[in-house]
Amino acid sequence: MANMVIDAPLGIVPRWARNLVRRVLKDYGSEIPLMEIRWRTNKRRFHTTGTSCTLVHSGVWVVTITQGTDLQDCRWALLHELAHVLVGLNDTHSRAFHRFAFAMYPQYDLSPGFSIWREANSRFAMPAAEDLGYYRIAARLRWLFDNDGYNGWDYKAQLWGLKHVY
Repeated sequence: MANMVIDAPLGIVPRWARNLVRRVLKDYGSEIPLMEIRWRTNKRRFHTTGTSCTLVHSGVWVVTITQGTDLQDCRWALLHELAHVLVGLNDTHSRAFHRFAFAMYPQYDLSPGFSIWREANSRFAMPAAEDLGYYRIAARLRWLFDNDGYNGWDYKAQLWGLKHVY
């Protein structure tokens, strides 16, 4: 298992998130040498944002999460960034990355509908979802994008039974 620095300068990582990181790394990440999780919250935003990168001089993976108000969205963002760590730097938001992430999410209780909807603005998300057999979900999201463009986020939220999106 990777060596982790979990409580980092931006804030205290919630217990559920520490447990999720440990579980994912136990399942997938034995070869990751060191990871640092940086955490902060923004109660004015619904969505959670995240980034992941390696520090070139040390090889340490840094995952930064800014938690919004929705816990399911926060779990998705953390898993998404962990998928980046597991896939590596050479596959950023590619079709292969999305296939890996979409296959990983359900193992950690994240529904395919939610995760594909959340990734829908990525160019390769829909083809990757179709590769894994999620044809109906991809078709509905394609229809929403074709008819509503990016202004259709509220409709997508209603489609998946989510709360207000913004």
